[in-house]
Order: sequence, then C-alpha cells, then structure tokens
Amino acid sequence: MALEFCASCKTKVEEGAVRCASCGADLYSPGIFQQVLGWVVVALSLIPFAISEVTSGEKDWRPLITGAAVLVVGIALVITGRARSRGAGPRVVRDQSLLSALPAQGSPEARPGAPPREPS
Repeated sequence: MALEFCASCKTKVEEGAVRCASCGADLYSPGIFQQVLGWVVVALSLIPFAISEVTSGEKDWRPLITGAAVLVVGIALVITGRARSRGAGPRVVRDQSLLSALPAQGSPEARPGAPPREPS
C-alpha cells in the first residue's frame, strides 16, 4: 500500500479518497467522468449500426448515419476528457520526495496557467 499525499496542502490522504480531509481539494482527475460518458456513448452507437444491418434490405441510411454521428460524439468526448486529465496538474503525489518540487498552496506557481517564476 503506497502512501499518497495531497498536492495542494502536502498532507497524507487515504488511498482512493476523492477529497482531501485537510484542505478540501478535489483529488480525482478532471475529465474522468467525460471519458466514461464518451465510452458509453461509443457503445450506444452500436445500436443504430445493428438496426442498419437488420434493415439493410430496405435501403434506409438513417440508422447508419445516426450511428456514425453518435460514434463521432463519443470519440470526441473521450478525447476531450483525456485532454482535460492531462492538462491538470497532479492532484495526488505518491512519492514523498516529489512534494518538495511542488509549489506551495497560494503561491503564484500553484495557480493554473501561471507562468513559471524565473530563478533569482
């Protein structure tokens, strides 16, 4: 069992926790729900494809087009969810030696999108 530390306040948190008990910071990765939703939509896109296969003798293209559109939406959700997950900074640190490299809470470097400070 590995120790986990909150990246915001650097206190020890329970493994699998979704919120830090000390500072209240969210510990889950953003975009996870969006990725799961995307995979569900991709799976649901198979239904119109199956309907299209069953009704292929009728030359009805609507289920096929609907399935393709739903598939594209599902893939877009998965891709944007992964981008959100990668773009966010670490929420949980598993190696205590990495805690010293994280910016302190409230410092300009801790804010998302803040430019790195030049060494003086």
